[in-house]
Amino acid sequence: MEFKDLPMPFQEMAANVIRSQLATLDLSTVEKETIDTISGNVRRAFIGLYEEKRLFGGQNSPENKNQANDEKLNEPPRES
Repeated sequence: MEFKDLPMPFQEMAANVIRSQLATLDLSTVEKETIDTISGNVRRAFIGLYEEKRLFGGQNSPENKNQANDEKLNEPPRES
């Protein structure tokens, strides 16, 4: 997965994190390599978190399927 494949809200959150990290630096003295490292770390972290969410916490995760099945069991029977 690439950063551009993340949903826009995730991209915006990542951009805000990068912005806040850069705000703590004196950009007139920081090397481009440092900025690239910060943005790369944030990018990889957000991609990893999103992929993990999709694998373990998305709508189709086993936990959510079990919850949906439990909710169906608790529904009153339908009349024919």
